[in-house]
Amino acid sequence: MRKKRDVQAGKCYHYHLVSRVAHRAFFFDDDEKNRFVDLLMRVEFFSCVRVLAYCCMSNHIHVFIYLDDPRELSEEEGNGETATRMLALLASGERSRSELASELGISSQPWLSRVYLNPLMAQGYIAQTLPKKPKSPLQRYRLLRKGKDVLA
Repeated sequence: MRKKRDVQAGKCYHYHLVSRVAHRAFFFDDDEKNRFVDLLMRVEFFSCVRVLAYCCMSNHIHVFIYLDDPRELSEEEGNGETATRMLALLASGERSRSELASELGISSQPWLSRVYLNPLMAQGYIAQTLPKKPKSPLQRYRLLRKGKDVLA
């Protein structure tokens, strides 16, 4: 297997990703290629990466992506752009954990809490509406002044 190569320009990272279909078979017809592109765009939105180029052929794909400084996407910092989208959602009103997960396209609520909610609360960007009952089914999250300042 070829060694991973990345091109660094300042603090940004570009990656060329390649994936081949098993046994060199030809599986991708036009409908499957369209579904792949749709899925790729949803993953791009969810993962906070930018797809700069892609090529989908009958038996393999190429994707060229741009990723901001990985340090900016750490769990401790609330995962960059997705955290900003969460703050923007909370700017329009309180939301439950399930509402946030649904609107951000995240299927795992425990992961949402660990990667986004807990770091943002620890840093003072958001707060629980029922802080004495963190596991309450009525628990909601609201934006604090520090979170509003980030969006300003």
